[in-house]
Amino acid sequence: MRKNQASLNLSQYSFYLICSYPLFIVLSFKGMIGAAFLIAQVFLLFLAKPSTELKGWWAPLLLSLPFLFYPISLTYSSDFNEGYQYVERSILLILLPWLFYFNRSTLSALSVQKTMPFFSLVMGCLSLYGILSLLLNPTFNSALASQDAYYHIRTELESIIGLHPTYFSLLCSLAFLSLLFEMKKKRFDFSIALFKYFLLLILLTGLILASSKMILSGLFVTSMMVLGEGLKPKAILLRSVLALSIAAILVFSIRPLKERVSTLIVALTEKKVEQTNPDSIRKWIYNSSLEVISENLILGTGIGDAQKELNSKYEAKGYHLALKRNFNTHNQYLQLWLSVGLLPFLAFIASLIVQFLIALFLRNTLHIAFVVLFSMSFLTENILARQDGIFAYAFFSSFFLYSSWSINRAVVFINGRYLSQTLTGVQRFANEIVRHFQSINPSSIILSRDKNQASDVRSLSIPFVSLNGQIWEQFILPFYLKLLGSPLLINLGNSAPIFYGNSIISLHDMAFKVHPSWFSDRFQKWYNFMIPRISKSAVHILTVSEFSKGEISHHYSIPKNKISVLYNGQPSFTQETQFSPPSIHGDYALCVGSISERKNQLELIEAFLLIENPPFKLVLAGTLNPQIFKEQAEITTKINSSPHCILIEQPSDLELANLYHHAHFCIYLPIYEGFGIPVLESFAFQKPILLSDIPVFRELFEGYVLFYSLGNIDNLRDKLMEMYTHSVFWQVKVSKFDFSEKEFTYPSSAEKLTELIRALNSKGE
Repeated sequence: MRKNQASLNLSQYSFYLICSYPLFIVLSFKGMIGAAFLIAQVFLLFLAKPSTELKGWWAPLLLSLPFLFYPISLTYSSDFNEGYQYVERSILLILLPWLFYFNRSTLSALSVQKTMPFFSLVMGCLSLYGILSLLLNPTFNSALASQDAYYHIRTELESIIGLHPTYFSLLCSLAFLSLLFEMKKKRFDFSIALFKYFLLLILLTGLILASSKMILSGLFVTSMMVLGEGLKPKAILLRSVLALSIAAILVFSIRPLKERVSTLIVALTEKKVEQTNPDSIRKWIYNSSLEVISENLILGTGIGDAQKELNSKYEAKGYHLALKRNFNTHNQYLQLWLSVGLLPFLAFIASLIVQFLIALFLRNTLHIAFVVLFSMSFLTENILARQDGIFAYAFFSSFFLYSSWSINRAVVFINGRYLSQTLTGVQRFANEIVRHFQSINPSSIILSRDKNQASDVRSLSIPFVSLNGQIWEQFILPFYLKLLGSPLLINLGNSAPIFYGNSIISLHDMAFKVHPSWFSDRFQKWYNFMIPRISKSAVHILTVSEFSKGEISHHYSIPKNKISVLYNGQPSFTQETQFSPPSIHGDYALCVGSISERKNQLELIEAFLLIENPPFKLVLAGTLNPQIFKEQAEITTKINSSPHCILIEQPSDLELANLYHHAHFCIYLPIYEGFGIPVLESFAFQKPILLSDIPVFRELFEGYVLFYSLGNIDNLRDKLMEMYTHSVFWQVKVSKFDFSEKEFTYPSSAEKLTELIRALNSKGE
């Protein structure tokens, strides 16, 4: 315990350390801060005992992949020394995503709550120092009076604080957003609130003095995101209009800002390039960058030769100022493509999109703001060319991502595909288990492909797209979960995503394997492809009886300690106490189950028809599903051939309760079964039941039911009459059945599932 706390403390102090780097004006000191932070993270690898689970490894790979091409490109760079210096500066971009990944147990929402206010305070102090230094500097007034006031102020500010105005603006904007986010989430007493408003004002003043247009634009957009969280569209629109009005007043009343806007308008409206206008010069830069890219489309120039190739274009085109000042691409996206090629460029775009989706799916507004702010700033600056930008992006990109993932460490997600499927025994099991599981684990979340579900269900639907259930389950669901850090997924519907390992699956039986002829070709082929794969990759398997446990273990060579039995229980609809008059007159025997060869209704009907002048009717209630069980024309023809046989398709729970209540006795004769929910339903209504003599029924219900020998129609006919004649005797047997004693209750099974998850979590820690 002490070691864990020491890990958390060291981790947090290292965050404070890296966030304080802007205060160290001298570049060499900043380098020392970066090295110290890196050493602390490496030390944590040994102190914190990283998890051996590699779920989510794709995230650090994606974050570091664009920059892994820097050292690779040295192999085809003619200027190795220049390239090596670039690689050396960028080492945090390569290493930090992996260090944070292995140390992710030390990152949490609490880390953000502690770190970001500290960072805001650091940037507030730096901004205040810069502002006071400018005011006390006699050159400040003369700079204000000059024609290019913004240029002189930015230059003076950079010399004071040791940060290029772009990086200073970027860091101030992030600090500003962090303060906004914190103030929106919490209530403070007057003195603290006053201090935070003062800090916001200082940061905003610093941003105005630095006057970086794109970053100020990004700050406006992201501030609206933070302030608009949880508001209705009308309120967001009104606030946006108000903010735009204030921004316009500031632009036209503050001379440096007005000058910056003027230079941008001139650059956009005039074709020629003005060498005194930095926005205009970008035309040279972008044009030259695109030409170099077109000549080195796939691999780029190599990181060591990027600037040399760009300078050669400047020289050939007569862009002497750009050549003299060694202007880089002033666009991070172009810089990556130009220097190391198309693949790193696409990987970088993908990394930003993924970070945005992670933040969006986790509803983390501050994380969203970070991604948008940096993505916009990358459009006009090569942010990752200098140490300051590298420190900021390398740290905060990994910091926000893994702290966001920590939110889901204790959250269990449930595959809600069963909600949109026809209700059979599998779906009833899932419904009942989930209902009781959520009462024990209120933080669990059901994921569904359908909209307009209950409040405890999160919809993963795609606007204007109707998704097939399998496509949703195999692609949309695992993609979403991987973005959330691969949390535990419970699948209770006999299927699961193939390419998602951190899951618990349920398999009710091996009928598709033992009797493939019962199922449609498409269903049987899919299950024979899917089930072995999800069984192998799942962390645990659930089933409903010891018989099924043995079947699963036998067919897929799975250790029995990887399989747990969760019994079915008394369905909630059986607790119905208000019944309408019987819909079927006279005595009848009720058989509930999907209409299929597996449930053996054909043999039942044939045996029933052998009874001369039957004293009772035969009622079959169930679902015809040709997509799974083929066409059942022979069964339906037999049913229609007798006035004593009645088929009720897809009865509602209310209709089913009424049918059970008025039935004389029940029948359930499957050839193969994993459990047999209709047996528990008949017990719940105190109805005697005739069952097929198969191993699972002997295991679960022997002593309470009447058995018949499978395949013996004469025996079945006799047993039907015996059950009708002696129903009172068997009813007494059924009345002695104790659901709780047998652990045939859904609350008990939900509790077992909860304990299983706790054990798996403690094992993985």
